[in-house]
Amino acid sequence: MRWRPCSVGRMITLLPGLPANTVGFRVDGKVDASDYADILQPAIATALATGQPVNGIVVLGPHFVQRSATSAAAGLDFGELLDQDWGRLAVVSNHMFINMMIKMYAAKSPYDVRRFSLSQEAQAISWATTGRA
Repeated sequence: MRWRPCSVGRMITLLPGLPANTVGFRVDGKVDASDYADILQPAIATALATGQPVNGIVVLGPHFVQRSATSAAAGLDFGELLDQDWGRLAVVSNHMFINMMIKMYAAKSPYDVRRFSLSQEAQAISWATTGRA
C-alpha cells in the first residue's frame, strides 16, 4: 500500500497557533509550485508585514521529497526560503542530507539557524518563537 498524505492535494500545511511574525509549516510528500505559491508565499508575506524579524519553523516529515518536476521547472526550491530575512529559523528533520546542508548553511548564516530532530519539534517551536528551547 502506498502512503498518502492526509491533506487533500497539499504537501505543505501551516502550523497553527504561532505568533504573527512566525511562519511554521510541515512538509510531507512531494511539493509542487502551487504549494509554494498558495501556502508559503502568502504566509511569509503576512509575517513580513508585521515589521518584526520573521521567525520560521520548517518541519520536514518522513515522506518529504524535496521538490517535484513542476516546482523545479518553475525555479522553486527550499533554498529560496533561506533568502528571506529571518530572525530565527528552526529546521526539524531526520533527513541526513538536509541536516548536513543546514549545518553548513548555519555556520555562515547572518541569522540564527538551528537543526532539530523530529522528536524535538516542540523544542524547535519554543526556540523559534521565544529564543529558548
